[in-house]
Amino acid sequence: MTDISNLCMVCLNKKDENGSCPVCKQSEDIIQESPLLPLKSILAQRYIIAKAHKRNCEGITYSAYDMKLEKSVSIREFFPEEFCKRDPDLITVIPKLNKETVYDQYLNSFISLWNKLQRLKGITALITVTEVFKVNATAYAVYDESERVTLRDYLLSTKEGFIPWEKARMLFMPVLSTIGTLHTSGVFHRGINPDAFIFSKDGKLKLTDFCIEPARSPSAAFDAQIFDGFAPLEQYNPSMRTNAASDIYSFCAVLYRSLIGSTPIDAKTRAENDRMMIPAKFAEQLPAYVINALINGMAVEPEDRTNNIEQLRSDLSASPRAVGASAPKYSPAEKKNTTVIQKPSYVEPLSEEKNTPQQKRPAAVRTDPAPVKKDSGKKNALIAFLCVILAILLLSIGFLAYKLIDLTGLPSSEEKTTVQESAIVQVPSFIGGNISAIITNPQYTDYFTFKTEQQSSPTVMAGIVINQSIPANAQATKGDTIILYVSSGPRSFQLQDVTGWTYEQASETLRSQGLVCQQSQIHNDGTHVGGVIAETIPAAGSIVREGDTITIVTYTSLEEDEGQTGENMGGNSVEEFLQGMETTAPAPENLSPVQ
Repeated sequence: MTDISNLCMVCLNKKDENGSCPVCKQSEDIIQESPLLPLKSILAQRYIIAKAHKRNCEGITYSAYDMKLEKSVSIREFFPEEFCKRDPDLITVIPKLNKETVYDQYLNSFISLWNKLQRLKGITALITVTEVFKVNATAYAVYDESERVTLRDYLLSTKEGFIPWEKARMLFMPVLSTIGTLHTSGVFHRGINPDAFIFSKDGKLKLTDFCIEPARSPSAAFDAQIFDGFAPLEQYNPSMRTNAASDIYSFCAVLYRSLIGSTPIDAKTRAENDRMMIPAKFAEQLPAYVINALINGMAVEPEDRTNNIEQLRSDLSASPRAVGASAPKYSPAEKKNTTVIQKPSYVEPLSEEKNTPQQKRPAAVRTDPAPVKKDSGKKNALIAFLCVILAILLLSIGFLAYKLIDLTGLPSSEEKTTVQESAIVQVPSFIGGNISAIITNPQYTDYFTFKTEQQSSPTVMAGIVINQSIPANAQATKGDTIILYVSSGPRSFQLQDVTGWTYEQASETLRSQGLVCQQSQIHNDGTHVGGVIAETIPAAGSIVREGDTITIVTYTSLEEDEGQTGENMGGNSVEEFLQGMETTAPAPENLSPVQ
């Protein structure tokens, strides 16, 4: 059993033989003043309270030691200072006068929130809540202790201050799946920012810092905790409600910060003058579909924003070819008697004035009049008379021919040409076009009848035409039926459990299902067979799509050096950073409310 007296109450590491902490170097003489719980307070006869490390309008988060499981944990205490105070015993919570009803209401909301989180135990990118209990007239939530190294800490530690998309994708895509699960369970975070993500010991991000809705919404009751640059517009406006789109805005803002290296302009400023820009340096480096996903996910007005996690996941998983698919392209007809169908909705036609080059007028040339002969008047009169006679003769012949054609019912050559030209049309290319735009465009529907068939595609987004039954530039008869094969997007299915397999076995199976595989390694403590799979990211049972990247995490062989991480996140920089934090942990500062 661990000797409690030998634990540092700041970082919960064991003190050395001299009674000092080798990690945080902090003296044991520190005092945790009210309203914070005193150091070494005991909750539920099980948890020893250590130093508080986070505090806001809703409550306080402490490090603690679980005497039953003999390990460190984190404990969140419901303590809204607007509505309560600490009893003179320094432990019990007392609601303030005339605020008892509101206090109880928010207390029940706190318990409900953390009970929901406890039921979601086992989700990859979520803190693991182990217990929720009431004592001392308030409530506490216990969850597994992490390194408490935040995403902000990590980004600031990098030389550039940002990370490339490939590394960000591996860090954030599991988080995105977790947020989707939270939304399905009725949990909205409303406070996603770089400090809300903490690294676990294996270098993965976990989402924490959950609060009840009033603590993250503008109201007279709470001094709400709003994160400028990451909070959406609706969190500043009491008349607007927060929902899934609010978390999407904040998630995209954190992704923006991670990829660009600067905090986005806050939503209030953008509402007046939307100046959010992607610097040219990053616009050239980042995939176009990632930039589009950020723009759509960070739209100022909620109704203009990506409003569900699946859509955002799809946008961030799309290939450049799918997103960059443009409108159908058309080539000119090769035969004169073929009607060519153009697409005016994508090309702005030039005006006649712009389209027709101006012709230069020839310069005036001065000429001298020709000499007039004396007998020319008689000759001219004779020529004019003969011309009149010839014209009358030609008109008579033409009239008789017209009558003859009319009686026989034969079409004129002009009518024949018109019939031929209108009966034969050249088929344009519909591939890459949006199906809705095509089948509602009269310029197409006047010539063709359309039928559609759905086909899954790992690379082309839903609603885009990927093939057509009559190829482009082929000739067809007006009214012909063309089958358009439309992408339904990547096929979705449940990720198979490959735990215990070798990487070769699993990658072959998963690739046959249309998934992309990459390998990562974690340290083997000697209790596992080297090379077998410990887990996958996302976890087995998660809903994935064709084209998704699956990280297969295997145990290192016993011969490999301790701490080797293989290809984890494109390198081991995160784990190196975490190890550095363990050996150079700064002395804790006095706790102040989180801004």
